[in-house]
Amino acid sequence: MNLPKIVKVLLLGFTSLGALALLAWIVTDGYGDWRRERIVSALIASQASHEQVIATFRETLIDYSIGSRHRAGFERWLAGTPDGCGVGVRERAASHPGVLYHTTAWTMTWLFFDDRGKLRAQYRCSQ
Repeated sequence: MNLPKIVKVLLLGFTSLGALALLAWIVTDGYGDWRRERIVSALIASQASHEQVIATFRETLIDYSIGSRHRAGFERWLAGTPDGCGVGVRERAASHPGVLYHTTAWTMTWLFFDDRGKLRAQYRCSQ
């Protein structure tokens, strides 16, 4: 196709800018996951409370704990997810009544609390 020179320059510029923006987004999201992983590991080691975890992240965490308004949907998801991420989540949820969930473009992070509300485990998987 024979495009005018200005159109070719603009397309090349937008393509390069788009690729750079995508790369920056991937790198920063990956850094965020790495940082979150380190923070969660420290919180598990200190047996942080449900409230401390929420205050630490200040992000959207969905509460799937027993008695929460989202629990029924969580149980339906577990029942309908035979393989992959669902297996690890199902195993941990069976022995941890408290569950918080966070997601990014690349990963799902599940946080599991014991019956005293202390953070005991996490499970991360790709999406």
